Parts: sequence; structure tokens; C-alpha cells
Amino acid sequence: MEYKAIEDLVMPNIVPGVYGDVEITKNDAEGTYTLYHNQVRWMVTDLNFKEPADLFYSQYDLAYGNVLLTGLGFGIMATALAQKEEVSSVTVLEISADVIDAFVKNNPNNPKINIILANASEYETDVTYDCLLPDHYAVSYTHLTLPTNREV
Repeated sequence: MEYKAIEDLVMPNIVPGVYGDVEITKNDAEGTYTLYHNQVRWMVTDLNFKEPADLFYSQYDLAYGNVLLTGLGFGIMATALAQKEEVSSVTVLEISADVIDAFVKNNPNNPKINIILANASEYETDVTYDCLLPDHYAVSYTHLTLPTNREV
């Protein structure tokens, strides 16, 4: 089995624009993409995906089988995990239909990725997963964890 390092993986397409309540911006000067939901910054990543590759390396390295991931964001982790041979499937719980829409409109369908519109903090299932990779925040606290320069 050939092992792919995370920096060798194909990353998702991130296309700036407005997708319902979601806005994705690109800042070439700062070298970042930013995702806003209802004008509140939910996440930022660098244009070359170096920061997420460093942050998610341990999760990527350990993941196998059927994976449950909470929070889609830009789809970086889901896209990376779907390319790993040891991963059979990636189920993603995402609270925002517009975040899902932004990802689905700009990325080819991957049969290993299943995105469910759900609040990960309340989701219940009888399905068994091999790995659980939580990556979401309580929406009511995003203003505390993700400061923004925008007026809300």
C-alpha cells in the first residue's frame, strides 16, 4: 500500500462568493481564504493549505475505516481523508446547508464522502464508526473563539 503524505494530497476547490448565508473571501495580500456565516467569521485557512495540513496531520495519520467528522468548513479534512486508502468512508455532520452548498457546487462528487445536514452536538445514530474526528464549535460561542473585523 502506498502512503500519501498530507502535503501531497489534492485539496478542495475553494471558490470565493456568496452561497446563501455563507460568504467565502480570498485575501491575496494576507494569503488566506475566510468563511463567514451570517457575517460572522467561522474559519480561515491559508491559500496553500499549509496551516490545515499541520493542524490535521495527527487526525489524518490515525484515521481508518469509517470516519465520522464533525464540521465541513472548506472540506479540507473530508477531502484529505477520502484520498487515504485506509479510510473506507467519511461521513461529515454540518450544521449549515449553505456551507454544504458552497462545497458541493465547487468540488467533484466523491463517493467516499457523505455529508449530513445536522447539528453535531445533537446528532444521534446507530451507525458504528471506526474514528470520530470532532472539528466543530458551539455556534453560540463563535464570537468568542473566532474574532472578526466585520460589524455583526
